[in-house]
Amino acid sequence: MCHSAGCDCTLRMLQQNSTVAKASIFLEPYSSLANDPMSVQIPIFSYGTQLSEEGNPPCARPGKDWRQF
Repeated sequence: MCHSAGCDCTLRMLQQNSTVAKASIFLEPYSSLANDPMSVQIPIFSYGTQLSEEGNPPCARPGKDWRQF
């Protein structure tokens, strides 16, 4: 389970070892690494809202947040 920019670490861990977890949860995910489609073969629940983009200041950059996941 991860939140915001911490999802980069979780995503990297799942890419390197897909057997480390049976599932994962991303809460308001943000990733600077997820630029291309990935082939992670575990169930993932991703919860994100547009409020992360629309806040002042926004807590995530559009295109690198919940829409990316």
